[in-house]
Amino acid sequence: MPNTQSLWSRVSSLLAPGVSSGVLVSASLVASLSGCADEGSVGARPEAVVYGEDDRTDVYAHPSASLRSLATESIVALVPGSDLTDNGDGTWDLASAFTLEEAFDLCDDQRFLTQPTSAFCSGTLVAPDVIVTAGHCMESMADCLETSFVFDYLYTADGVLAELEDDDVYNCAEILAQENGVIDYAYLRLDRPVVGHTPATLSAGIGDTCRNVEDGEAVTVLGFGSGLPLKIDDGGNVTDPSTQGSYFFETSLDTFGGNSGSGVFNDAGELVGVLSAGAADYVTRDAEGCDEVNVLPESAGGEVIGHVLPTLADYCADAPDPDADLCALFDTACPNGVDGEGPAGEGSSCSVSSPAAGTGSAPLAFLALLGLVLGRRVRRRGSAE
Repeated sequence: MPNTQSLWSRVSSLLAPGVSSGVLVSASLVASLSGCADEGSVGARPEAVVYGEDDRTDVYAHPSASLRSLATESIVALVPGSDLTDNGDGTWDLASAFTLEEAFDLCDDQRFLTQPTSAFCSGTLVAPDVIVTAGHCMESMADCLETSFVFDYLYTADGVLAELEDDDVYNCAEILAQENGVIDYAYLRLDRPVVGHTPATLSAGIGDTCRNVEDGEAVTVLGFGSGLPLKIDDGGNVTDPSTQGSYFFETSLDTFGGNSGSGVFNDAGELVGVLSAGAADYVTRDAEGCDEVNVLPESAGGEVIGHVLPTLADYCADAPDPDADLCALFDTACPNGVDGEGPAGEGSSCSVSSPAAGTGSAPLAFLALLGLVLGRRVRRRGSAE
């Protein structure tokens, strides 16, 4: 297994300071065109943003029984495999080198300071042995083999982490479909069907538009921001239902590094998107020399979410033995293809053939969308966030 430091280094990618807006791109492509911030230690600054009130809540403390159930049934943490220890009695230990306070030099009045920071990305179970996450979280099979996928990385009471059992811990068997460019997603097959947890239900979309959300719609995110145990934020709204081409939408959800790949859900508890990126806005409290969350108005919400339905076009075309239910959903929700120009694979620009894992987006796609997304930072937790 790899060491934790090398994995944090791999998952760290920052856009150049001062860039104002642009596309979600692979770290290597950004570096070649605009320069990236240097990767540093695990204790470097994270990416995070809160819009209005900080709505993040530990699972046990959330008032919604349906969201608590969704959290335990379908949400998975991506962690370095080397941080897990099999106790040989059906239980596992998950190590964390740092608490939130230690990892990120936060001021002592910030939330969750004593909690561990073990996860680097988030994911959602969508079929018995398939999860979906962000493409920039899993760019190669080597990445996948170094990662473990952990359910129930969460608090069951104040200060009490859930005990991890054999049925909570999985490894990677293969990358089924992946893109980190015009679209940002990865479908991964686990080493065995998941036991004791249930796949999330995907939204069937709005009419036959192959889109999942409307302007102003309430949305919820479940994930592992800053590597923390699972948090629920149900205080967000859609601020732009179709942005960066037509593959993404924007929200006012409170997300942090480590939320990359987080499932975003509608009020019916259906998966509508996969979180990709957001504003870089931790700020330094000058008088004390420590960092605090930068709180922005709700109206400024700009956390970037990938519509989940378009990603199914590539998954159903590329994956060996794709899940029949997922592909049937795509056929129903997207009868005219993703962009309305015909069925996927017959002229639809959504039927983007995934490059080999790890290649990222093509330069032409990058240049075409450059004016839309630069300045957003991917939401995976890395060593130099």
